[in-house]
Amino acid sequence: LFGRTVLLAARPRGTPLARPGPELDEALSTARLINIFVTCFDGVCDEAPELLPATLPYLDDLFARFPEPPPDPPRTGHPVVTLVHGSAAATARLLGAHVPEDLRGLAADVVRGAYRRQVESLRVGVAPTVDAREGLSVATFAVTLLVAAVWARLDPPRARALLGAARPVGALFGWVDDLVDLPVDASRGRPNMVAADPGGIVAGTAVRWDAVRVVPGRLRADGVVTVEDLDAVLLGAVWAWLGFPDGPQP
Repeated sequence: LFGRTVLLAARPRGTPLARPGPELDEALSTARLINIFVTCFDGVCDEAPELLPATLPYLDDLFARFPEPPPDPPRTGHPVVTLVHGSAAATARLLGAHVPEDLRGLAADVVRGAYRRQVESLRVGVAPTVDAREGLSVATFAVTLLVAAVWARLDPPRARALLGAARPVGALFGWVDDLVDLPVDASRGRPNMVAADPGGIVAGTAVRWDAVRVVPGRLRADGVVTVEDLDAVLLGAVWAWLGFPDGPQP
């Protein structure tokens, strides 16, 4: 959802960031593949940690090579592990093939950083902190913004400027995601940044939304995004994530 928002709404230097057509379709396919991989891998980490010994070695190799083409996934005896490996390989192959030479180092740092954050969250006996959970959300959104930067053909300075939005945007959407999951997380005794925030839901949401509200202006000033009302587009994305059917009200 957020990847499509950025790809369709942003306009660098008066030109659409991504025009309708095959390139936009590839960009959106990459965003969808990332979502499939993150969902499945997160499911293994949270619900089936016994599958991690069969899952991690291939992913370690794949992300160490990125943005080089990934190795072929191994044969596995579990369909979920096969899905995690397949979606990771498809994502790495499609995204890696489009990363220009001048963004390869930055792309590798962003993608490997997001994977490292997820693996670090698996350490046995270490309860994830609110900061760690928020950092994982930030790293995941940095990958989404990287997709936009690659398909928009942004030069390194503008790509870094766009990636700078990952912290406030990732913090907000990580909070919103935990807000949606609060009843389930509370019933299972899972760490949840909303439940752990002493300031309460309203104050925590307001702080994160205020941080996001300055993002569109900053990106416009940096020459990355010139579309008006991007903040309203972001608010619509938040509302959709929360599951409200009619969108934000005045």
